[in-house]
Amino acid sequence: MRRTVTAKLEPNGAMSARISEHSVGQAAVSERSLHTRKTTDEYRKTIESWISGNIVAASIARLDCRDDVDSNQFQLDLEVTTPKYAQLMQNRLLVFRPALLSRREAVTFMEGVRHYPIEIEPEGFEEQSEIALPEGFAVDELPDRVKLESAFGTYDSAVETDGKVLKIHRRLSLKPMFLVAEKYPEVKSFFDRISAAEQAPAVLLRKQQTSGEEQFSPTDGSGTLIRNPGEGSENYERLLWSNC
Repeated sequence: MRRTVTAKLEPNGAMSARISEHSVGQAAVSERSLHTRKTTDEYRKTIESWISGNIVAASIARLDCRDDVDSNQFQLDLEVTTPKYAQLMQNRLLVFRPALLSRREAVTFMEGVRHYPIEIEPEGFEEQSEIALPEGFAVDELPDRVKLESAFGTYDSAVETDGKVLKIHRRLSLKPMFLVAEKYPEVKSFFDRISAAEQAPAVLLRKQQTSGEEQFSPTDGSGTLIRNPGEGSENYERLLWSNC
């Protein structure tokens, strides 16, 4: 399944996004099954539940499906808005997750000892996202790149920017196999690291206006603004933020 996201972030934290998911093969069969066994209202509620579980206060402005049975392809197109995707801290920092949405097939692994074999089902997922950044803000911090490799799959996540747009690329590939119960910690660690990567925040810092030129003060990564030499105390302040 391939997902593309085109989003725009506003200075107050609001966001609008267009999301397209294109499924082929077995992924299309699964999407088609979900779509056909539910009424129109039930299907919309299922999609709304998935969206609202990832994006606070989200509303779906448009939901369209195209099912091509002959070529075994399924297309889902969405337009989503939310008044508060990014958290605005002290009117200075914008904190948000570059990865807007989880995979709908994502699972949670519990703590403890497993006594039965683990079945890894085949999956191919790729996402290309672009988030237009609000004017008046500079990128201060981005999530680190994450690359994982194991016998049962690979994962890659990277976030880049040109200062105006964030570009996010995520890819997951899983091989079908059964693993003995003793491999459970390894499997859990793999998917826990994926979850952590997809929850990692980006931080934008509002630019300062000085003598007609835009400037911004970098932070030390904890949300504390770094004072530039010669600045008066009125031009800096301590800001604390926590990952959202």
